[in-house]
Amino acid sequence: MQTNIGREITDLKNDLIEMGAFVENCVKDSFIALRDNDKSLLDSIISRDTKTDAMEKEIESRCLRLLVTLSPRARDFRFIAAVLKIITDLERIGDQTQNISEIQKFINDRFNAQVDLPVLSDMYKTVQEMLRLSMDAFVAEEPTLAYGIDEMDNKVDKGFLQVRENIINKIREGVEDPGVALDLLQIAKYVERIGDHAENISEWVIYAHTGSHPSLNNQLEK
Repeated sequence: MQTNIGREITDLKNDLIEMGAFVENCVKDSFIALRDNDKSLLDSIISRDTKTDAMEKEIESRCLRLLVTLSPRARDFRFIAAVLKIITDLERIGDQTQNISEIQKFINDRFNAQVDLPVLSDMYKTVQEMLRLSMDAFVAEEPTLAYGIDEMDNKVDKGFLQVRENIINKIREGVEDPGVALDLLQIAKYVERIGDHAENISEWVIYAHTGSHPSLNNQLEK
């Protein structure tokens, strides 16, 4: 039989799972909209940011109430603290998809998918996998699923550098509109930032279940 704190933690977990799935769909759809030049989908993604913000506020309020009224200890406290951090990263990922979609509304008619899409496609696939694995680790309460996500983030970073190099070369060769080039570079940067937030989520999942935060440990070892 679940205690009161147990039931509250279960409800909190379910709320975070819902928010994670919602944000994952925003990331997936932002790539589909870019690939397919789907302006109605872009409008949908932009409008979803309001719901993402509302989810964050609702979960934050629940967390703070639990901390104040139930005085959770040890594992439950770490779990709630991690949720507070995770929702911040999820909300920021939502912001990134909104920003990407707003840029796409002006770039899609001038976008050469055959030339510009391949590296961005790989970056998108990787950040989606990072976010999926991070949330799977949270749902399954299995932090080992989150190990290795830092290496995936390194791949995304390299992808961004490749996009930047490609854009610079195309501008030099005069085969890319400078305005489109800058918009593409900004999109790539936002995708790279999504990877950073997905990595953050994985680290907080590890912390919630082990009490050890990878980034903090690395800083202490230096």
